[in-house]
Amino acid sequence: DIGHDNTFRDNTIQLPWRANGIAIYGGYDNSIENNLISDTANYPGIMLATDHSPLPFSGTTLIANNGLYRTGGAFWNEDQEFGAITIFPQTHDIVGVTIRDTDIVDSTYDGIQFKNGGGNMPDVKITNVRIDQSNNGSGILAMGGARGNAILSNVTVTNSRDGDVAKEPGSQFTFTGQ
Repeated sequence: DIGHDNTFRDNTIQLPWRANGIAIYGGYDNSIENNLISDTANYPGIMLATDHSPLPFSGTTLIANNGLYRTGGAFWNEDQEFGAITIFPQTHDIVGVTIRDTDIVDSTYDGIQFKNGGGNMPDVKITNVRIDQSNNGSGILAMGGARGNAILSNVTVTNSRDGDVAKEPGSQFTFTGQ
C-alpha cells in the first residue's frame, strides 16, 4: 500500500543526530503541521524525498505552521549541504507540495532548498513564509539540476548570505511571484 494521510502535528523536535527533524518519503495527503524543530546537526528540519526506493508522491503534502530554528546541515564529509526544508526528488517526482505560514530562522545553509535528482517538483506553493539568516546559503535555492517551479506569495527573506532567491547554473527550476 502507498502511505497516506500521515500527520506529524504538534511536536517539538530537538537535536536529532544523523536524522531529519521530520521526513516524508512518498505517498499522498500527508501533512506536517504546528511543529517546532531546532538544532538539526546534519540533515534538514523537514525533508521530502524519493530516495530509499519509495512509492511515488501524489495528492497533496502540506507543510504548515512550523517553526524551524538552526536547522539544515552538512553530511557525508560535508559533500552534501541541506536546507532547513529540503525537497529532494532523487528518483520520482514530488508533486502537490504546499509550504505555508512557516518561520525559518538561523539555518545552517539554505532556508528552502530544491535539490538535484531524477524527478521534477512542479507547482510548489510557498505562501506566508518568513526566512531570516540563512548563514551559508540563500533564502531559497534551486540547485543546478533542479527541475520544476515554485509559486511564491508573501515570502519574506532577510539576512541570507547568498541572497533571497537563487538558482544555480543549469537549473531548469523557475520561480514566480514574490
